[in-house]
Amino acid sequence: MKKALWENGVKISFGALGIIYFLYLKRYLIQEWDIYQTKKRERDVNTNKVQFSEDNENIKFILDEEKNKTYRRKLDYNKRE
Repeated sequence: MKKALWENGVKISFGALGIIYFLYLKRYLIQEWDIYQTKKRERDVNTNKVQFSEDNENIKFILDEEKNKTYRRKLDYNKRE
């Protein structure tokens, strides 16, 4: 009787440890996948593979600012008057 209780206790405890390990492994894999996706997104932005559309509010403001700029260059060839 004691041996059967002992064996059942071992099975239950290993089963509980297995479930805990599985949940930990699942959480770890989800975290690593998110880190991988973030690094991939940063790498794509750095290599200009991500195209920003002109409809984006932030991009629209920057493009309008660039279009409205006037570049005036004063050419001075060290001429003395």
